[in-house]
Amino acid sequence: PTQVQLVELLQVALNVFARERILNVAIVVSAWDEVDEVATPDAWLARSLPLLDQFRRSNIKSMNSRVFGVSALGGTLAQKDRLALIESPSSRVRVLIGSERLRDLTLPLEFVTIS
Repeated sequence: PTQVQLVELLQVALNVFARERILNVAIVVSAWDEVDEVATPDAWLARSLPLLDQFRRSNIKSMNSRVFGVSALGGTLAQKDRLALIESPSSRVRVLIGSERLRDLTLPLEFVTIS
C-alpha cells in the first residue's frame, strides 16, 4: 500500500512541521514516458492513487500540493539507442505540470521551496 505509506508520511510531516504557513508538497510521478494513458499528472494520480489524491485535496488549508510528471530520459528504455544519439541529455528532459510541458527538472524543488 504505497499510497497508505505516503498519506501517513504527509500526516506526520504536517504535524511535525506545523507552522503558520502552508506546507508545499511536490508529488513526482517519475518515468512519465511509461504511463500508458495520455493524461495529466493530476488525472493519473486521481486514478492510480485515489487515497493520496483525496488526502491532498482535503488538506488544502494546511498543504499546497502540485503533481509533476517527470521524464529524465525523454523516452522509454526501449528507445535507449535513439535517445543515446541526442547530443545533450538535458535536452531530453520533460516535466509535465497539468498539460504544460517544460524542460526543467528543478521545478519540483523550486515549488517546495517557495515561501
